[in-house]
Amino acid sequence: MIRKTVLTVVVAMLLITIVAVPAEGAARGVLVDNGCVGVSGIFDPRWKMHPHTYGCAISPLWVTYDGRYQNFERGQMVWSPGKGDYMVISGWWSSFAYGGTTSFKLDLEWGTSAPFAYERWHIRLDRDNQLGLAEGTCFVVAGSRCHPTSGSASFTDTVLWPGAIAPGHSYQLKVRGCHSHYDCPEGWTIPVWLWF
Repeated sequence: MIRKTVLTVVVAMLLITIVAVPAEGAARGVLVDNGCVGVSGIFDPRWKMHPHTYGCAISPLWVTYDGRYQNFERGQMVWSPGKGDYMVISGWWSSFAYGGTTSFKLDLEWGTSAPFAYERWHIRLDRDNQLGLAEGTCFVVAGSRCHPTSGSASFTDTVLWPGAIAPGHSYQLKVRGCHSHYDCPEGWTIPVWLWF
């Protein structure tokens, strides 16, 4: 009887231990000293490069069927597996004075797509979940913001048209690496969603 009781207690303790182990990144969902949520592991290196650009993490790590994401005060980061071992796409918004008014800018960074390398990147910006606000190609050449496994891009309403980027809308940014205009074997990344 004592042996059965001890075995039951050990099994119960083991079960509690297994159930109590948090999913990867879940422990990072707690508030840290500054009132922000902790930044998830895969996103931490990118956030540390520009902590004031993104602002505080305002949500824990979210895991979806096709990747992971975390929201920040002024942006979002997503991990897009299948597009590279550490393919993190991150975007943020900012405002600036232009011609006596306030204009807005969306910035996007992505990488690394290793082991995949490309000659060009297609970049797409959609607004309010409607296709085609802006689309472009960034070629991997000397002096470009695009590299074989990573890159960056910016969109401003002063370049697109007045009001193209403005508060009260959501924006979706995504990229795909290509060997030629139509040879993009891994397809589009998970989009980064920005709203302000």
